Amino acid sequence: MPSTTSLPKTSTSLPYTCTCAAQTSGGSVLLFYRYFANDPVLPPSHTPLTQDPNSLASFHRTLATSLSLTGKFRLASEGFNITLGGTTPAIKEYIKACTSHWSFAGLPLSTPEAQDAFFKPTPGCACAFPGGASIRVTAEITPLGITDYAPASWGNVISLPPAAFHALCEEGDVPLLDVRNHYESRIGYFVSKGNAPAIRPAVRRFSQWPAYVERHVLGKEMFKQPGAWRRIVRGD
Repeated sequence: MPSTTSLPKTSTSLPYTCTCAAQTSGGSVLLFYRYFANDPVLPPSHTPLTQDPNSLASFHRTLATSLSLTGKFRLASEGFNITLGGTTPAIKEYIKACTSHWSFAGLPLSTPEAQDAFFKPTPGCACAFPGGASIRVTAEITPLGITDYAPASWGNVISLPPAAFHALCEEGDVPLLDVRNHYESRIGYFVSKGNAPAIRPAVRRFSQWPAYVERHVLGKEMFKQPGAWRRIVRGD
């Protein structure tokens, strides 16, 4: 396996000074995503709407403009992947609008606690994204470079609940494979019962994952480490 030591130990820090309205009103950054086909699935009555991601882009573009939000919005027929920043009042209005939109139907968002768990607000502001609001309709919400893929047999794809996953980690028989990039996997990872660390591919971005699989993983039984879940879903 390639060593993660071939990559830099740290990424470049980009400090900034807040110059937007969040200086006085406070602000937040949101980071959230959804695959419509994953649990909790989008209600079937809304499925036809997923075929018009441009309409979904218009919804977010209107909110971003009216609320002075900035960030990155990746929208596709398979779902959405969004990171944005704004003032506290703007963020509250944005979340309110989202929870009543069809693309959020079926998600457990009825309480403030549930909304925080999904949108994951952290302190921040609009000027954390100096490029403004980048709203793009794409083929994939997490760039992998492989579209319209389905496994030869879904029976070979086994999803483990947390307790079962940890039980297998305790057995220590099967290596763990972390599908995140090098910078994220350095922060933390699982270890086996014998204290062996998860395999951490030396990749800078998720689009390099398919090539790594072809070289090192195909034909082997492994378990993928939870974390950065939207990428793990695509890493199957």
